Amino acid sequence: MSLLARDTEAGRPATTAARSIAALPAPVPAPEPVPVAPNPPTKRSARPALSAPPAKRRELLPGPPVTQVKLPDASPSFSARVTAAIASAPAPALSKQPDPRTRLPTKFQASAFAHMKSGRPPTLKAILTCPVPLKTRQHVVEMFYEEFLRIYTPAMAHKPTAPHQHAVRQEQDLLHKSTKATYSQVASGIMKRLRARPVAENEKDTGIDGVWKPKPGARSPHEIPMELLLPLVASPDELRNLGYPTRPNPEDPEAAISLPSELPVQGENQKCDRCSKNFEPKWPLEEGDDTICKHHWGYLRTVNQEGSKFRLWSCCHATIESEGCSLGPHVFKEEQTELLEKRIPFKTLPKSSPTSKKIVGIDCEMSYTTGGMELTRVSVIDYDGARLIDELVRTTFPVLDYNTRWSGIDNLDKARYDLDGVRELLDTMLSKETIIVGHGLENDLRAMRIFHEQIIDTAALYPHPRGLPERHPLRLLTQKVLGRFIQQGQNGHDSIEDAKACLDLVKHKISKGQFC
Repeated sequence: MSLLARDTEAGRPATTAARSIAALPAPVPAPEPVPVAPNPPTKRSARPALSAPPAKRRELLPGPPVTQVKLPDASPSFSARVTAAIASAPAPALSKQPDPRTRLPTKFQASAFAHMKSGRPPTLKAILTCPVPLKTRQHVVEMFYEEFLRIYTPAMAHKPTAPHQHAVRQEQDLLHKSTKATYSQVASGIMKRLRARPVAENEKDTGIDGVWKPKPGARSPHEIPMELLLPLVASPDELRNLGYPTRPNPEDPEAAISLPSELPVQGENQKCDRCSKNFEPKWPLEEGDDTICKHHWGYLRTVNQEGSKFRLWSCCHATIESEGCSLGPHVFKEEQTELLEKRIPFKTLPKSSPTSKKIVGIDCEMSYTTGGMELTRVSVIDYDGARLIDELVRTTFPVLDYNTRWSGIDNLDKARYDLDGVRELLDTMLSKETIIVGHGLENDLRAMRIFHEQIIDTAALYPHPRGLPERHPLRLLTQKVLGRFIQQGQNGHDSIEDAKACLDLVKHKISKGQFC
């Protein structure tokens, strides 16, 4: 009820406020909403195109074409329309093509990534955005180069730059497949596969790791460069200077060796090979005999301290005059062919046969017995590194010390052969014409009691600067020449690994020339 009506009904005169409100015009009611028809399309004048046609635009822009989504005509709100549009739009398809950054171009130019010079490993160019240090990459590409040089030996006449090209490409492939944290680990796996890879059969049998595929079926023998290997065989005079066991009359293989009437078995006639004290070999050992010898198991090395040179033992870093740091039984070894022949006779390998190998790598492990040092393991591999023989050997005399620190042997329970049995096994694969490769093989031949003259000794192939009797240890020689580490375990040497290292040193020599 308005103020004016209320005052009139009460019989009172209208107030000023009521008269003012009554004087106002009556409110106009809101009109009903009228639906508006959509505007008809207007004709626009033709204008020159400012952008590419739709078809070409899709070619230029990456990704799938944009899907046109029709919004509903009537929807509660703007946000609801947007939500409905997103829900109804199909998900864009993912591209199945690999990222081109993760693979190398088909036409690879190694010169774009490295400087190459004949006879030398490639030198990588620096990449500013590469997270891996250039020094690390250069070391890896040099190892790749050495392996490709070995693998491509038969193909060098037709593809002299193949080792350079594939070493660089292998490193670039490694760089794309790894990160800074995984680079060295992935490189190590590639090196293992390259080292196990056989020599190429021809110029078509090439390819980096991951591209090259071995031929299906049986593993065929590869051509051995005998014309390059024969000049490396030591002469008879060299073998005698190296201390190899030889017959008194090499021209008469059947000539008998003059033997001593009695074997030296008394204490005054035996000298401990470790502490140089005289002792009497006996068996069984009595209480305290297994710890009677105090000796240093390491080697002497020269150390500079405060301007002075000292000779220290590598095992305990003590001076040369110090007492031994290890305990064990007294042991001895004999090197005179006459004494060795008296205990266990020597023999020669048979004549060549169809099953004889042209060249093998051999490494043996020996243990100390009451009869001196005897063979306890023999390992033989072929030119490509395939294992031919790897057997433990029972000794003829009781074992005093298995020499476990170096041999890795602590028992012969699994030995299937004695010395005669393993020599018969060797006769099925070796002959007088077989070239035997090894490091310091004079000790191995003494242990096997075999006379042989076709020898390539890596100790003579890579002589020490000071000459004989100084020699490079196989471990250091392999690290220096081949850039790989062997004999790193704590459980003795692996004779298969040592034999492979010797063969690889020979292959390196023939690939670089005899004056490398």
